[in-house]
Amino acid sequence: MRRWIAAAFIAVTLVLLIAHDVPLVRYLERTTTERLVAEMERDAFILAGTSEDQLSNPDDPVPIDLAATALAYAAGHDAHVVITNADGIAVATTELDRPAGTDYGNRPEIASVLAGSPTSGRRWSETLATELVYVAVPVLSGADVVGAVRISYSSVELDRRVTERSRLVWAVAGISLAAAVIAALGLAASISRPLRRLTTAVGRIAAGDLTARAAINSGPPELREVGRAFNHMTEQVESLVRQQRQFAGDASHQLRTPLTALGLQLGRARHTALTNPFEAASHIESAQAEASRLQSLVNGLLALARSEHGTADPRAAEMTELVADRVRQWEPLVTEHGVTLNLHSSTNATALVTAGNAEQVIDNLLDNAVRHTPSGGSIDVSVLLSTEFVEVIVSDGGPGLTPEQTERAFDRFWRGADAPEGGSGLGLPIARQLARNDGGDLRLAAAAAGGLVASYRLRRAPFQGEASRRS
Repeated sequence: MRRWIAAAFIAVTLVLLIAHDVPLVRYLERTTTERLVAEMERDAFILAGTSEDQLSNPDDPVPIDLAATALAYAAGHDAHVVITNADGIAVATTELDRPAGTDYGNRPEIASVLAGSPTSGRRWSETLATELVYVAVPVLSGADVVGAVRISYSSVELDRRVTERSRLVWAVAGISLAAAVIAALGLAASISRPLRRLTTAVGRIAAGDLTARAAINSGPPELREVGRAFNHMTEQVESLVRQQRQFAGDASHQLRTPLTALGLQLGRARHTALTNPFEAASHIESAQAEASRLQSLVNGLLALARSEHGTADPRAAEMTELVADRVRQWEPLVTEHGVTLNLHSSTNATALVTAGNAEQVIDNLLDNAVRHTPSGGSIDVSVLLSTEFVEVIVSDGGPGLTPEQTERAFDRFWRGADAPEGGSGLGLPIARQLARNDGGDLRLAAAAAGGLVASYRLRRAPFQGEASRRS
């Protein structure tokens, strides 16, 4: 991946450099040519002005200083200069093989200039066996053309100037490309390094090391966000696996006892079935009790699994009516135990709860309260309403729990030393999980006057829905 990122970055940079520098080089070629031609035209007009006096009177001998001027200019500019009279005869020239007196009238540029039109361009010179860049201008005396001045350069000189400027552009492009390569390698490394670390973390997790985490302190922000999401997912997976392992360990431990007792009772019943039927029946009855206990544990485990992995769909429910209904259902059993059940509730206490969850939680709290409250005691159930929550409080008259025990009461299979027979130790963990699934909670606290207070808290339904039900 690192090579692909670097190659892509370099390719994009190369395309941009080509798209930018090729037109720039062509522009430099054009402007260099135009600048050279402009300089040649300027110098040609200067030489034409200098030659005007000598060429305006053809009867006078050609002064030596005109030829010297042409030679001086040619030497200083590495150019060829030809000055002709009105007939195209050279009066001064720097071309060694064509001295003064040579007829240049057959040259297209000289003929054009003598006709009154300055000209410039490029053409092949048979004499010099090279391509020439030339400028030719007329020598004017008033309105009359009295001669011509031609300045020419070998195209090699023009190409040299263009090459010098183009070389600078391509040098800058090369430096830019080298910088792009370095930047691309750094960018690719900064992107691929966190991905490699993430891949390593995934491999460790796949191998069973759930403590592995992706590094989130380096790399691009997007990859850091991916790392944080990965770490959050890993934490969730680790928590689920830890819960599953704890669940399996607790379940195997709790199921082993009734299964062992069941096997022993059935074995004893088999050995005494023929010799002592009454003893065998007693053993079978004990085996049935262990089977019932085993079934209760399995049902509790299934309920706990459903509560931990179930989907919540909390909706508005009138808790006052719901609690009152559950109290009515429990009243016969409470009365049978010689316990008084009191209900204190607010009106219109509407909470958000998934259908069936509140009934299970309240039934569990009432079942625990009845189990722990001695005959003659009382159980108080209250529905309280606050700004944000609806709270169902169940207070019993039992022995209560210490602060340490109230924390352990929500551990799976935990049961107090003086707990009555028949409990599985799963009721409170299931009830708390159902409450938390709906965005609420379940807590225990010791009552000031003795006993235990269970607080089942749920989120209050939005005011708009509550108002519509009131109307």
